[in-house]
Amino acid sequence: MEVAAMGIAIALPLFPALLPILVVLLLCSAIWARATPGLVPRKLTARSPLFWSAALYGAYMVGLLWSSNMEFAGLDLGIKSSLALFALIPIVGVPSIQSIRPKLAFIGANAIAVMICPIRAVFRSVDLYLHAIPQGHPEGIR
Repeated sequence: MEVAAMGIAIALPLFPALLPILVVLLLCSAIWARATPGLVPRKLTARSPLFWSAALYGAYMVGLLWSSNMEFAGLDLGIKSSLALFALIPIVGVPSIQSIRPKLAFIGANAIAVMICPIRAVFRSVDLYLHAIPQGHPEGIR
């Protein structure tokens, strides 16, 4: 469970494309950890934000009944599936993570992202400036 939490903490600022896989890993590890003794599942009550995220996902699915663009709807449901998946974690039981490592991983990944993003922005700006056509428009933009 801690490894999945650390993976999400690192992937959130640096590798967002890995988040769906890591969310599934987190859910699977929560289900696997349920087999350990002493783990008590919690009730998903209306006071929980996870309840409301699952309710929002359900409302979104109902709203798709009026959509004519079902190709995008399937893709969008996959993107928003974490709203429902995270709500399942308290139902299967939540092992407590007493480690500070996921928090430190998140802080470190954000610090790295803060250093990488301005360098990347300057590189892209210089590249765009150097590859501009004589009329002043960047290549590919008309």
